[in-house]
Amino acid sequence: MVNGVGKKPKILVIGGTGRFGKHVVDASIRANHATFVFTRPPATDDTEKKKILESFTSLGVELIFGTLHDYEMLLEAVKKVDVIISTLGSDPVQLELQTKIIKAIMEAGNIKRFIPSEFGMDPERVNPVEPAKAVFMMKAQIRQMIKNYNMPHTIIRSHIFQNFYIPRLGQAEISPPIYDTVGIIGDGNAQVLYVNARDIATYVIKTVDDPRTLNKILYITPRSPPPLSFQLSIAYSAYINGVQPNFNIDPSSAVEATELYPEVGYITVEEFMDSLL
Repeated sequence: MVNGVGKKPKILVIGGTGRFGKHVVDASIRANHATFVFTRPPATDDTEKKKILESFTSLGVELIFGTLHDYEMLLEAVKKVDVIISTLGSDPVQLELQTKIIKAIMEAGNIKRFIPSEFGMDPERVNPVEPAKAVFMMKAQIRQMIKNYNMPHTIIRSHIFQNFYIPRLGQAEISPPIYDTVGIIGDGNAQVLYVNARDIATYVIKTVDDPRTLNKILYITPRSPPPLSFQLSIAYSAYINGVQPNFNIDPSSAVEATELYPEVGYITVEEFMDSLL
């Protein structure tokens, strides 16, 4: 497979070996973009990461080894591409590292779009409990920093990942598969939006050179209907408060993915559950 053709923007994925990052890299390759991954070198005994990197290489991905603490290496990577997608993990420490990415983007001056790691629910529309509250606060701070610098960007609002919650039947604290008892969070009536990671990644890549999504929030809303852990606190906001579908999209600041890209056949909850059987 040829990695990138014509004048399609070159894409750098930071965090590309993670659970969601792998899907973004795959979507970028499928869309025939020149694709780069900035990652730490794998540890000697990290066979899983080595396999991921080998698969990337076989697809034509250019690997750039370094850390976000190595600013010169990061800056060099930024200068090679047109678009940067951050898929760093969902904890405040990792999310704060995006300030280093923003600094490099500002210095390099060549980036046409930055997509920060703000996937999931909208930090400006939820009222979560800890420890998720700290994560949403950091995401909001990064978003504000991007706006303050007038940096070209797109924010992705993907709601809840099917891949995490559906195998657990909505029970964030339980490891799948679940064979016996299923607990109901809240009264079971809150509307929740589930989107598959592969579909989220597909929409992410479609935005990179779409002027309709520049400096806007892309809401992915498929047409279907106090905890102790981070995932439980996310579940509290979604299942009890029902915050996900409870607002209208302002077209001056946001757009909706399934309206912009009707050709994407997203995976429904029913289809994903069937795949688990």
